[in-house]
Amino acid sequence: MAASTGAIGSEGEDHTYAIAAILMFGAVMVVLFPLLGRWLQLGDQFFGLCSDLP
Repeated sequence: MAASTGAIGSEGEDHTYAIAAILMFGAVMVVLFPLLGRWLQLGDQFFGLCSDLP
């Protein structure tokens, strides 16, 4: 994201909003992923493999 700013000619404000959106999505998913695994009644090891976490 940061490396492509100069190549695509975007403004600094656009860049800031894009990074903020990515970080907010990541923060929300850190909370929701474990809740989703419990709701689906998945085992810890299986859920870890499915969510690509070793």
